[in-house]
Amino acid sequence: PNLNPPFFAVLVWPLAQLEYAAAWAVWCMVSLCCALLSMGLFVCAYVPQGENRWKWVALASVALLAYFPTYASFAYGQTTFFILLLLVAGWDALRNGRDCSAGVWLGLAASLKPFVALFFLALLFARHVRATAFFVVTCAVAGAVGLMMAGWGAHLDYWRIAGDVTWLAASWNASFAGYFSRIFGGGENIPWADA
Repeated sequence: PNLNPPFFAVLVWPLAQLEYAAAWAVWCMVSLCCALLSMGLFVCAYVPQGENRWKWVALASVALLAYFPTYASFAYGQTTFFILLLLVAGWDALRNGRDCSAGVWLGLAASLKPFVALFFLALLFARHVRATAFFVVTCAVAGAVGLMMAGWGAHLDYWRIAGDVTWLAASWNASFAGYFSRIFGGGENIPWADA
């Protein structure tokens, strides 16, 4: 079953109009671009102006592409690098005082993967009021678009399917629920605490 919210389905609807192989190729190319842009944004934030930034961006990009989970993300068609780009763009905007755009970027990420909504608390506790407000508005707009385009049934199916997940403790699940279920139990695993 699709474990992405209806807003995600609305965004990828154009790909569904293509043949499977073509859609997968487009998905992988856009995902690769998102990965490389993320590395560029991140590295440029830390490399001083006088140094050769392209060298460091290239090294970071090669390291990312040589990392096995990157391969797995491409092979399984995951949303990893789309979310990464939104998170890095939000982080970069926030650190440069652009609270409104930070809220939009992080809100879009949370609209695609609900566990990212934890940034709402981080923004709230850090007293980034404008970023928090734009985060909430972006999530509300994305939810409304998903609701209008996919309907209530798609939303109810999404929450039902998400509630039926039994593989929380899988090693590739990076969510907080996955982390804590590996330690304390839940789903289909024997908890580490018992060991």
